[in-house]
Amino acid sequence: MFDPHNWYAQANMQARLEEAAHQRLVQTAREAQRDQRAHPHKWTDHIRLRVLRRLDTAEWMIARPLRRRTAM
Repeated sequence: MFDPHNWYAQANMQARLEEAAHQRLVQTAREAQRDQRAHPHKWTDHIRLRVLRRLDTAEWMIARPLRRRTAM
């Protein structure tokens, strides 16, 4: 049986959860932006590490001299 009140409560709850998730995302984005302004190297290091973690060992070995060059 379809309960309109229950449906409304569920939809409301879902909207609240999505709003909370969105606010968390906005918060992390703001923090990242602030970090990037305060420490310009930190953000790029974070991204580079995330990318390099996904590479396998051979590609990592190739990327090492490249990283040294970009660090200068």
